[in-house]
Order: sequence, then C-alpha cells, then structure tokens
Amino acid sequence: MAAYAIQFRRGTTTEHSSFTGLAGEVTVDTTKNTVVVHDGSTQGGHALALEGAALSSTTGSFSSNVTVGGTLAVTSTTTMGGNLTMTGHILPSANVTYDLGSTSKMWRDVYIGPGSLYINGKKVIEDDSGSINVTTDANEDLKFTTSGTGTLKLISGNGISITGEINATSGDIQIGDHIDMNSSLIKELATPVSSTDAANKAYVDSTSASAVTGGSNAGSFTTLTTSGNTTIGGNLTVSGTTTTVNSTQIELGDNIIALNADATGSPTQNAGIDVERGDSLNVQLLWDETNDKWTVGSETFVAATFEGALTGNVTGDVTGDLTGDSAGTHTGAVVGNVTGTVSSLSNHIIDEDGMGSDSATQVPTQQSVKAYVDAQVATKDNTDEITEGSTNQYFTNARARAAISATGSLAYDSGTGVMSFTMNDETVQDIVGAMITGNTETGIAVTYDDADGTLDFVVASQTDENFTTADHSKLDGIEANATADQSDAEIRAAVEAATDSNVFTDADHSKLDAIEATADVTDATNVAAAGAVMESDSTTAAMSFVIDEDNMASNSATKVPTQQSVKAYTDARETAITSAYQSYADTAEVDAKAYADTEIAALVDSSPAAMNTLNELAAALGDDENFSTTVTNSIATKLALAGGTMSGNIAMGGNDITGGGDATFTNFNGTATYAKYADLAERYAADATYEEGTVMSFGGEAEVTSAVGYGSTKIAGVVSTKPAFAMNDAAGNSETHPFIALQGRVPCKVVGTVSKGDILVASDISGTATVWTESTVDPRMTAYVGIAIEDKTTDGEGYVEVKVGK
Repeated sequence: MAAYAIQFRRGTTTEHSSFTGLAGEVTVDTTKNTVVVHDGSTQGGHALALEGAALSSTTGSFSSNVTVGGTLAVTSTTTMGGNLTMTGHILPSANVTYDLGSTSKMWRDVYIGPGSLYINGKKVIEDDSGSINVTTDANEDLKFTTSGTGTLKLISGNGISITGEINATSGDIQIGDHIDMNSSLIKELATPVSSTDAANKAYVDSTSASAVTGGSNAGSFTTLTTSGNTTIGGNLTVSGTTTTVNSTQIELGDNIIALNADATGSPTQNAGIDVERGDSLNVQLLWDETNDKWTVGSETFVAATFEGALTGNVTGDVTGDLTGDSAGTHTGAVVGNVTGTVSSLSNHIIDEDGMGSDSATQVPTQQSVKAYVDAQVATKDNTDEITEGSTNQYFTNARARAAISATGSLAYDSGTGVMSFTMNDETVQDIVGAMITGNTETGIAVTYDDADGTLDFVVASQTDENFTTADHSKLDGIEANATADQSDAEIRAAVEAATDSNVFTDADHSKLDAIEATADVTDATNVAAAGAVMESDSTTAAMSFVIDEDNMASNSATKVPTQQSVKAYTDARETAITSAYQSYADTAEVDAKAYADTEIAALVDSSPAAMNTLNELAAALGDDENFSTTVTNSIATKLALAGGTMSGNIAMGGNDITGGGDATFTNFNGTATYAKYADLAERYAADATYEEGTVMSFGGEAEVTSAVGYGSTKIAGVVSTKPAFAMNDAAGNSETHPFIALQGRVPCKVVGTVSKGDILVASDISGTATVWTESTVDPRMTAYVGIAIEDKTTDGEGYVEVKVGK
C-alpha cells in the first residue's frame, strides 16, 4: 500500500507575522514548532499550541507570558525565575497543611500594607491609625519569652506607658532612668530592709512619728536645720522679722508677688526690690508711696521701647515720634516733627537790632528783625539813596526832554524844552507852488518860479475849435461884395462841413466873454478871488488850507497849522507830559515806600529786636539757604510726639519713668515682680489657623492639629494668645505657628458641665475638652489637657479657665 503524508504550508515566525491566510487554513511555525490556525483576517494567525511548550508533560518551561483562565494546579515543585504578580488571593488547598518558606528556604523581607496579622485565627498584630498594636483574644495571655542570658528590652524615644498592673513572679524589674507613676500609687510594698529599699506609708508614718517630738508628725522647734530637700505640703508661715534664702535661684509658681501684704488703711510704706551690690551702693526698683510713682532712684533704666508720659531729664538721642508736652531743658539736636507749645527758646533766640553777631545758630526775634529792616530801609527810602537800575531808571527833566524830537518847520530845544515853528515866505511859496504845479486846468499852464517867487501863466495854442490867425486870413480873403444868396445857416453849414474849418463856436465865444478886459494875474484881488496865494500876503486869514487851533482838536489831514498853534500845542503837551511824569514819580515813590513799609512790617511782624532784620534772621538760621531742608532732615531723626521706634538708648539719668501703661520690651534687664499673663507657651507649626482655647494634639500635616477623640493620648496643649513666657517666638506668627500653652493658666474650650478640679481630656468635638469620667483611674500623662479652675453649669460648648498640664 502506498504511503501518504499531509504537509501544511510552513514558515518562520517572522514570515507568519505578515501572513493572513485563508479562514480555517492551518500552517506550521517552524521557528516555534507550533501549529497556527488562520481566520482569514488576522496577520500571524492563532497558535494552536502554547508557544514554547515542551512536549513532555512532567517538566517544562515558559519563555513568555502565560495566562491561566481557570485553575492552575501545581502538583510538584514550581520554580519561578522572576517576579510573580497576583491580582487575587494566595490560598493553600488545605487548612493548616502547607508552609510559607522553610528553615532552609526563608523569605528575606515581608512587606505588609495596612491590615492585620492573624495566628491560629487570632489577630496578633494590627496597624491602628499609625499605631502598631500587638494583641490577643480575650482572657488569653500574651507572652514575650527570652532564654539563656537574653533580656526583654522595651525602647521608646518618648517614654513607655503601661496601663494596668505589672506582676513580676520572679526576678527584678530594672529601670534605666526613673519611673513616672503619673500620679498613681506603688502598692503592697514590704517593710524596707536595706537603705536602698523603698518604704511604704505605714513604715514612714511610724518612723517620722517617733522622730518628731510629740508624735503624730507634729513638732515645735527653736531651730530647724535640714541637710537635704524639704517639701512643705501646706502653707508656710514665718512670723520672724527676717527670712533669709541663700539659694542661687528661686522658682515661684505664684504669678504675683504681694509686698506689704499686711498693710491696711491708707498706704504709707514704700515697697519694692532692693539689690545688694556688695561694696557698691545698693539699687532699688521702688514704689514711692509719697509720690505714687515707680522709681529706680538715681539709676539708669534701660528699655528697647518706652510707652507713656515722660517727666524729668532725658540724656541721649531721642529718635521717633514724641506726642505730648515736653517741659524742661533740652540739650542736643531735635530731629523729627515736634507738635506742641514751647515755653522757652532762650537758648535759640537772639534779640540784637543791629544783628552784629551774625549768628548761624540762633533765630532773631521779631523786634530785632523789624528794627534791622527799618534801619536798612531808612538808608534807601528816596531816589538819591536807592541805587538806580540799568533798565527802569528814575524820572528827570533831562531824560524827559531827551525823549522828544522834531523835524521840518517844527524845531525843539532839548536843553530848554522849547518847541518852535518856522513859517517864512519861502516856506509859504513852496507850499503854494506845490499846489499850483499840481493843477489840472486845460488851455493854460501855471509855473512856479522858486527863484523869484512868481507864477508864470502860459495860454496854450488853440488847436481845438479855436479861432486862429489862419482863420482870420481866410475871412480877410472873402470878397467884400460876396453874393448874398447864401444864408447864414448855409454859410455856417458849409464852413462847419469843411474838415479844416476850425469854426469859432458860441461856446468859444462864451469863454472869451468870461475873461475880463483887463485880466492881470498879478493883481492881488484877482489872485485872492481865484483862491491863490500871493508871496506878498501878510496874513493867512484868507488861506482856507491854514488852520489856527491851539489844541489841534480837528486833527485835520488836509490843513496846515499856524506857527502859534503848533507852539501852543507843543507847550501844552510838554507841560502835561512833565506834570504826568512828575506825578507818576511822586506816586511811585509814595507807593514804593508804602509797599516796602507794608512788606517789611509783615516780614518783621512784631519780631523781637534781635530778629527784626534780614541779617539777624539769616544769622539766626545759620546763614543756611537750605534751612528748611536742614531742619526737616534733623527732625526726621528724632522721636515724634506721636511715638515711634527708638534706634538708641534712653538714659534716664536717675530719673523716673512715670504714668506709663503697658511696657513692651524685646529684652528686659531687671527683676520682674509679676507677669501680666499666667502661662508658659511655645510656638508649634499648625496645619490651620486656630482660635484661643483650642485643644491641640501632635499630628496632622504639620506639627500640631486640632485634638479630637475622647481621651486622645497625643495632647500637645491649649492655644494661647497672651503667654506670660513665650518660647520659640521667632518660629512664625500666630496664624501659622500658634503659641501652645504647656503649663500655666489659660482659657480652654470645653463641652458639657465642668466643676472646679475636674480633669479635662480631649472630646469627640474637634479642639474641645471634656471632663474625664473614669473616676477609678487617671488618664495617661499624654492625655491630660489640664485641671478646671472654674465651674461651667451648661451642657453646650463654652470656655473655662484651666491649669494646663498635669
């Protein structure tokens, strides 16, 4: 029988990656020795067997990802060379049967997130809000065991807190430092045997009773001397006259020291603190009952800032605003603004009429300024004394006359101020000649002969319808007995019709008739009748073009003035100008004097004699043209009346600072007898801004946050806004780093009713305290908020004063 074989198409993995094939076609991947089924659309197809799978069913390895869609059962050892990432739980197939690791195959580190570790069904270790708790089931023991020389060590950076009793069935409990019993008791102590054993109350009572006369811990002593520490549980009353304390440091819990505590009625005794200084004179901070003032005697009181009224001498620089009255002697410069009334400036004022000192440091009085200005003005109160300028000069007759000039017939003598008008025959002839020469008459020409002062009249030749000599000859040529058959009209017509007839018309005859028979242009009457001017005329009465008007009111542009009117007008104008100038000069002098007097009077304004001249005033200002700037700059460095920040020390020179309110200092060098506020606080970084009295705990995004949760054991303290002693002040401000009261007395936010003496812990309301209700046991030290100092009878939220801390 013939042998047959089915051979599929085949190729490498690379060739398959770009091959799609037919739907249902099978090919062989010769690189992976894998059968590939194609769907007609997917390049590379689908491997039928697992890629890289071994042919053996007992062993095998995978070089790529393996995805198990169901259950993966491994019946023998499985080795993984890389990381195993699980998305579900790892569960053994049988309970309490298999191990995780072995004595020879141990896990190095096991990382477990938030959760718990259970052993045999019991929660042993859990993470509770950042605290790792090791617990066991109810009524079961939790035992930590060491063997041989091993010890059980509990190490904590912030103390070890134990709730409940500690029972040591054998051996000792050794403490490296000390035990803080947190106000709890050590019970069931035996009677001490050695000197290092602790004693119980019964032993101490018995021993102290036998050691103190009278028993019952009572005694009466003339002298009591102790070599160690002495604690007095009640009040200590000293009835002697002197109490001596030789310790180097005294710590007082009381925030107020009462002096003269036994005083009654009207006060008479001074009170204060006396500092023993050995060989040097003692100093005091004393309340002077007589004057009702605090005093340090003649000593110096040093402070960074001073607030309040200042009475007494001040030595040193005062920089800043000073508000209020200042009485006394001031030595030194005052730089800054000074507001108020100065009762005396005797050291800064000079009263010197002549200002001879020429001082550069003193101010002249009003009287001296006035006297000096008056004296100076008196030397320059008229034009003979005042120096003349180069432009605006004084009035003089010579200057006024020099300003007037005249030309032509009008003459002016600047030396005498006289003006004259010259009108001789030649002048008149020239005027008339000019008028005749410009005539427009026809048939006659008139010429003025300046040499002899005559007019020449020339009658023009008759060229236009004039009866000429030629015409006369023609008439003579007409025969005497010419026929009379031509009428006059015909003859006239014939003559007139001729182009060269030159007929003598009736109009021409009328013109000739108008010329008198004995016409003579040299006849004065004819000339006058014609309106002409004769050289021989001795008056201008008939000359219409001449006007005699002294004030020249007509202001004619066509007539000539007479010499007399010109002189009269000029004299009048000269007199008016002279009077006006003189009046102006007189008025100017009066006005100038009045103005100068007024201005100088205003300038002097009742100044003292030593400051009433400009020289004295300038000398008083130090001849400083920038005096205003100098004074402003100087005052700017001084303490203003309104207050400010001092840049130097205030030396009191043994004087008191009185009448003050609060005094704020960066550092105080002295002895404090009391503090206004009553808590010790430190700045801590907070995760928000908190109001006064908020209960704070350690935690949150910063160092502290608002405490929440009944009995929280992370209490930091209570927010304080006015600590008596502030620590870490430079850490920030009250918004970012509030003061947290650690000890002392502060207001505290509480909820519910509170009685004096109640222990306060955090409540379930954020930032608010409440009363500790477990009367059989005190809260942990770190849970203490404080002890109530006052009652609160309402159930809601409110405030009470508390003693912070335990």
